[in-house]
Amino acid sequence: MAARGTQDEKTARLAVAAFETGSIRDAATVTGIPERTARRYAASDTFKTALADARRAALERTVSRLQASGVRAADTLAAIMDDADIPPGVRVRAALGVLTALVSMAQFADLEARICAMEERIHEEKY
Repeated sequence: MAARGTQDEKTARLAVAAFETGSIRDAATVTGIPERTARRYAASDTFKTALADARRAALERTVSRLQASGVRAADTLAAIMDDADIPPGVRVRAALGVLTALVSMAQFADLEARICAMEERIHEEKY
């Protein structure tokens, strides 16, 4: 089966398939692009960009799912931490889990604010 579309479209489809299958050979099979051609496409900037986009999209979906379950996870940790019937060691680990998450979120928020400020300065300098 011959793959249809422009070379850039084929290359982008190949990149997504490579991300999903884990190999150029399997991606070539899935997309109907000959393996030799697929390897040539894989060396292109279009492929590298599309592969990075596929990875970023997967990460964004993963983060969204984690965010959606974050409140339940925090509630679970809080319940364990507050339950006197649970052994103290388990309660301490739950408390540490909450504190670790809080520190990580604070660090992320700080980095995000700093990056946004830098991007704003760069944008102002350009224009």
